[in-house]
Amino acid sequence: MVSFGVLLPQDGKTYVEIAETAKVAETLGFNSFWLFDHFMPFTFGKKKDYLESWTTLSALASETSSIRLGILVSCSSYRNPALLAKMASTLDVLSKGRLEFGIGAGWYREEYEAYGYPFPKAGVRITQLREAISIIKGLWTTTSFTFEGQYYKVKDAICEPKPVQQPHPPILIGGNKRKMLKLMAEKADIANFGFKIAGLNKTLKTLDDFCRVAGRAPSTLVKSYTGVCLIDKGLLKMFLGTPHLDVVVAGSPKHCADKIDKLVMRGFTYIILYFVGKDRLKAMEVFAKEVMSVF
Repeated sequence: MVSFGVLLPQDGKTYVEIAETAKVAETLGFNSFWLFDHFMPFTFGKKKDYLESWTTLSALASETSSIRLGILVSCSSYRNPALLAKMASTLDVLSKGRLEFGIGAGWYREEYEAYGYPFPKAGVRITQLREAISIIKGLWTTTSFTFEGQYYKVKDAICEPKPVQQPHPPILIGGNKRKMLKLMAEKADIANFGFKIAGLNKTLKTLDDFCRVAGRAPSTLVKSYTGVCLIDKGLLKMFLGTPHLDVVVAGSPKHCADKIDKLVMRGFTYIILYFVGKDRLKAMEVFAKEVMSVF
């Protein structure tokens, strides 16, 4: 069984446009929708509107009723982990148990510096992420939680109400370096890989090996892939199959289905797509009717 999610548009978009995409995704039967955790665009036009993810996600929870929702991924550096645990628990309650909790170590140095956050080395950020996850899970699953690590500490911290989902909302961790793969194997319910196909087989093998070292069956860790989707029955045809399009689910519905089937053969059971093109909503409709139905 393959699950499908939608990355909502944020660059230069109004809340009305974002909410419309979320509601269409729910109507069409997608399993989830997701926002990026950034404060400003990371591609072009850095002065464009860019709504904050957790605030926006709370609003979207009130406009939908069944579709799952999450941040892909929440940067652990941007919020104290005890606060983040409280925010996530609250949203899980408000959404009646629909939160998928995505978290990562952060990467966007320019954004860190613009907003006054220190940007330590990757190894430090990953250690901070590990401590943050320990605190978040501890607050979600115990009456009172105390933790003292190298970077964070809490003392007799309480998080009530607890999340609706038990023992806690599924934790999605994104990344592809060895230290992140080890952390995924130990702490994640869902491992997410984005946009890059090259070298993915080796990465997945390393992840499976880390799972075994951690004492869990690799099959217990859901593997998810995030990529761009462009449904086009005409102009793209001549370009399909070229190496740079390995990161894109593109072409006719059949060609898109073939691309996804290759991901499924690699072990991915959760596909999260960012729909591009002149008419995003129409593309989502075509995908739901002619591609999702195949899986």
